[in-house]
Amino acid sequence: MRPNENCWVVVGTNAIAITPDKAKFFADNNIKCIVSMDGPEHTHNLLRKNHAGQGTWATVDKNIKLLQSY
Repeated sequence: MRPNENCWVVVGTNAIAITPDKAKFFADNNIKCIVSMDGPEHTHNLLRKNHAGQGTWATVDKNIKLLQSY
């Protein structure tokens, strides 16, 4: 690193596969996360479904809170 210079690693994610281990790894390594959501729950669930055809808003919301807890 050069003096007075900051550098970050940023991960863009839909947060579907975030686990406590991954959240801890990101926090321990100062990795920033950008999570994509498509609006309020009803809108997001119309646009983003899992392989079973169910909306993913609740999972994403839970995993954002998990990331924030670390």
